[in-house]
Amino acid sequence: MPTFTLLSGVPASGKSTYAHFRQKAEPDTVVISSDARIEEIAARDGITYQEAYVAHAGAVREAIRAEAREAFGAGRDVLWDQTNLTREVRAELLALVPEHYRRVAVAFEAPDALLADRLAERAERTGKTIPENVLKAQKDAYLRPDRDEGFCEIQVMPA
Repeated sequence: MPTFTLLSGVPASGKSTYAHFRQKAEPDTVVISSDARIEEIAARDGITYQEAYVAHAGAVREAIRAEAREAFGAGRDVLWDQTNLTREVRAELLALVPEHYRRVAVAFEAPDALLADRLAERAERTGKTIPENVLKAQKDAYLRPDRDEGFCEIQVMPA
């Protein structure tokens, strides 16, 4: 039975690192990541992540959904690497998943001090920043995924 894995957590909580290592261990898994696409566009066009996001977020959203539909149609395992902070966002994504898929949520809940360190390191390394008010709003919006949303399994990753 193919598996749909949805990652959930604020930026810098470990989602993309998890996705990277998971894809190395399971190379047939299709990793869906809007951040990765936007970073590719930024690098290609010689612009910042924020500039690429503003210019291309809508197109990237449609492209990753098309990529997911193609993967589901081929019966491939899919790992969705985005923040997915709310039940509403997760419900929208779960609606794309065929009924025969096993649905797993992986929650990333890192402490504030670790998030601050990771975000500072990321900003220094890539120039990508998240304004404090945006991060606070994301933290406030986060609700751990639950089985009653349609997941058969919930994993909570240690920081």
